[in-house]
Amino acid sequence: MTEWAKEKKTPVMTGSSFEFLQSAEEVRSRFPHNSITGYESNNATSDFYSHGVHGLLWTYACVGGGIEAVSHKTKSWIKGGGNTYVIYKDRGNGPFRGVIRDIMIDKYLCGIKVDGSDRRFGFGPSNWDRYMWIHMLQSIEEMFATGKMPNTHEEIVEKTSMFIAAFRSIIRENGKLVTLSALDEDWAIGTPWGHTANLSLEEQNVFIKLFGEKKGELRPDKTYG
Repeated sequence: MTEWAKEKKTPVMTGSSFEFLQSAEEVRSRFPHNSITGYESNNATSDFYSHGVHGLLWTYACVGGGIEAVSHKTKSWIKGGGNTYVIYKDRGNGPFRGVIRDIMIDKYLCGIKVDGSDRRFGFGPSNWDRYMWIHMLQSIEEMFATGKMPNTHEEIVEKTSMFIAAFRSIIRENGKLVTLSALDEDWAIGTPWGHTANLSLEEQNVFIKLFGEKKGELRPDKTYG
């Protein structure tokens, strides 16, 4: 879809409302892209498969791209509590690693420390819900009016691949690193079927509604080429 949009010069956007919050802009202004050599971020969510993407994309908005590989380690990916490790390509100071912990730290639902900074930047329960949608809606309106995209087509593919690689890491690779270049073109995202977590009957019914009863992996529909 992204390649088609680029070919047709069609502006598109995707992502989490967290990406557009002022806190991400504050991190970008304080830590220049090429100066970052590591970070520790937190993302308090109830699970990874449907909410973990917000922490990953918020962190991507804070520190930028150039991702080499991703791994996700957790006892049960259907619940919270895991860690996501992101390996970045050299920006001039050597390759580096970031870690995103699925936990709330210092009253921050989503927060980050860059290069050992003594301050955690982010947002907590008191300042994220009431206004969190406004910034994204403004970006949508600007894109419709001017054609200006918040991310390039390449960045959209990279940050989406970041989540898919982490998801594949835990359900297919036992938490090992998955390089973005190793993702199969026709592998969209794995279904819960075949994983090692013990699902309750309620959870199984939810997954059937989301993915259908067929076991295996979801693959993109080739109908529209």
